Amino acid sequence: MVPVVAASAAYARIEPTSPGRYAVQFTISRETHDLLREAQALLGHAVPSGDIEAVMQRALGHLVQQLRKQKFAETEQPRARRGGTSDRHIPAEVQRAVRERDGDRCTFVGTGGKRCDETTRLEWDHVVPVAHGGTSTAGNLRLVCRTHNQYAADCTFGAAFMDGKRFAGQHGSPPPEPPLTHPAPPA
Repeated sequence: MVPVVAASAAYARIEPTSPGRYAVQFTISRETHDLLREAQALLGHAVPSGDIEAVMQRALGHLVQQLRKQKFAETEQPRARRGGTSDRHIPAEVQRAVRERDGDRCTFVGTGGKRCDETTRLEWDHVVPVAHGGTSTAGNLRLVCRTHNQYAADCTFGAAFMDGKRFAGQHGSPPPEPPLTHPAPPA
């Protein structure tokens, strides 16, 4: 049985009703409602009944296709490779190969031998970091979730160093230095 998936919005639910069928319940805003109605109207020729499932399936299909292209360089007609201007640049064909090899899932394996099940917030991780001479090849890249990517960076470069880098990335400057503590003067 598939577990209930909790969405970020309160009271949103996805529950299995039978094999291959799910009941979805959530509240939408006026803007989302208006978009749904417009999609139903625009699809009137292809989905004359206005069936919400058919409209949602088409909409999600297009969205997923667009996101795969954006995130994983997925395309039916790949172009010839262009030269990257950065050591960190990951060529599209490498992205596609790594994504296919890793199965759209985090590749981190814990000490108990269990592979992470995460399929969201996936990031490209250089096994040998670029700072240590690593390259953007399929053999040196893997997909990992954000948590495990940060964990790997902490293990490689040190948690304090990475905390400073993360702070600088969020605030545009390095973290403030802690105040110097002076020993109490002798009495």
